[in-house]
Amino acid sequence: PPLTGELAAAAERVQSAIVEVKAAQASGDFERYGRALKALDEAMTAFQQAQRAAAPTGSPAPAPSGSPSGSPAPSPNA
Repeated sequence: PPLTGELAAAAERVQSAIVEVKAAQASGDFERYGRALKALDEAMTAFQQAQRAAAPTGSPAPAPSGSPSGSPAPSPNA
């Protein structure tokens, strides 16, 4: 689904922070790079908070992507 409202604004902030991190890294300015990383961390935190706020109440937490499902396939007879 498309992002709207605060979630969209938070996603844009993350994207802008990523652009600044890349630019700061390329410039070799370590103070700028440190500030950019801090801004990215803050933007990610804000995005995660917006995600939680946008989630329907009582929705189950998503399962980890690496979780196995079903039973393993039997090994072939040799």
